[in-house]
Order: sequence, then structure tokens, then C-alpha cells
Amino acid sequence: MRFVYFKAVGIRSKEQFRALLVADLALQRGVAKARDVAMALQRHWEGDATDFAGELRKLAGLEEGALAPVLDEVDRRVAEAGGDAQVALARHGGVDRSIHVALGTDGAALTRALTSLGAPVRAPLRPLPDDRYVAFEPVGEGGMGVVYLALDTELNRRVAFKMVRPDAGTAATGKRSTPASPTDARPPARGTDAAETFEELKSRFLQEAWVTGGMEHPGIVPVYELGKTGAGVPYYTMRFVRGKRTLAQAIDELRDKTWDERLPLLEPFLKLCDTVRYAHSKGVVHRDLKP
Repeated sequence: MRFVYFKAVGIRSKEQFRALLVADLALQRGVAKARDVAMALQRHWEGDATDFAGELRKLAGLEEGALAPVLDEVDRRVAEAGGDAQVALARHGGVDRSIHVALGTDGAALTRALTSLGAPVRAPLRPLPDDRYVAFEPVGEGGMGVVYLALDTELNRRVAFKMVRPDAGTAATGKRSTPASPTDARPPARGTDAAETFEELKSRFLQEAWVTGGMEHPGIVPVYELGKTGAGVPYYTMRFVRGKRTLAQAIDELRDKTWDERLPLLEPFLKLCDTVRYAHSKGVVHRDLKP
């Protein structure tokens, strides 16, 4: 089926950006196909269907409550974005490429138009190339991810390899363990509470990668690559920065020193402030700064 090329400049309202987010999450969760999503968006933008969710249910032949989990997720993301659906969509990484393709014959022009309005194309995650990264060494972990030091054999350099914790949903049971290598990581079985937690963390992890990768500043570690392991665990690589001490340690070491001896600590702090200022200029708030 051919779709009439729509005027991208017509995407103005928060409701229309919200429809894009609903469309992408419905596709991502396997609730609807790209063709049905694209047709529903087309009718919504042209004014033939004011209720996008209702139109999508009708075109995809969905039951009444089939979209409820998607709509709840969209509401949560929009709320986290301060009620701005356009910001929520940008944090989500834009719209899946298959929707861009299904929307019209001039895919390149459409992609440029949507991107300029804050709805960039999102390509599928590429599989982890065999043997590209070797010599993995766990160097850090948190509630959401695990970081390894790895050798990038294509460019012969050490990189930081970060992936979603595959055992993130088992924190309450105390059974968490860090895989020796990302290739050993296996996501939790579908249909379990752990799998639901894992899916939520995947979304947050990808948002982190897209936001970080979209910024260029000396104080922000550059992102090199985004992909997924053979088992489907998302990862991204970035510059590996090996520090000798934290700012908190440096402050503690110089706590009893003279003013002149402590004054050099101001320089890294001001660099941090400049980095945060840059992030704020891009609409990004860190929310987890630590000394």
C-alpha cells in the first residue's frame, strides 16, 4: 500500500508527538506491525482520526485492552519529561526506521523532516561482531549496568564496554553475579518479573547511550558504538578513562593543607561545572553527580 506523503511541518502539538511515542512502543513490544502503525499515524496527522490509539486498535485488529500497557508506559515517560511528549520521544531515541520507511515513498526526505522536529530515525541495534572485542576485564558495576575494559581489535585500542545487567531483576534475592564476559550474559526468561525489570532497564540504558552519544564536550566521554550481544543484551562502547583518584579522595587528602595547596582543586571542579552547563544547554540533567 502506498501512503500519501504527509507534511511533516504539521507535527506541532504534544498529542502528535505522543502518538509517535505510542506508535514506536507498540511496534517495539510487538503489539502492532509497522504498516498498521504507519497507516494510523497517517490518518491521525491528516485529521481523519483524532484518537490515535483507537485508530491503531481498529487497523491492527487489537482487543480493547491490548494497548493499555503501552499507553501506561507512554504516560510514565511523558511525566518524567515534565509533560513534554517531544522531549520524551527524543529521550526514547526517536522512531523506529521501519515506521519511517512505511510512512512514504520519499523515506530520506521524511527522515530529515522528522529528525528536524525532534523525532529522529532509530536503526535496529547491530549484533556484536564476532571477536571484535576481546580480553574483557570487569572494572565497575551499578544497579543498571556493568562496565568492562576490553580491547577493540579493529582499532587496537582499549575501550570501556558497558552493558545492561542481565540479572538486574534479581537484586532483591541477592543472587546477582557479574558475567566474566558480555558473551556469557543471558537475559532473564520471558514472562517473569525479572524479565519485566530487564526490559525497563534496557529502555533506560538505551536512552543513556543516545543522550550521551548526542553530546560533544571535553568533559563527556564519547560513545563509539551501540549494539547488542548475541543473546540480545544491549551494550555500548566508549573511551576508557582510568583515573588515579576521585575528587572526594583529593579533597580528603588536602583537607588539612593550606589554602594555596587546596586551590588547585578548583580547576577540576570548574571543568565539571562547565560540563554540566553544556549538558543543561542541551536539555539534559545528570541527576547522579558524585564527588
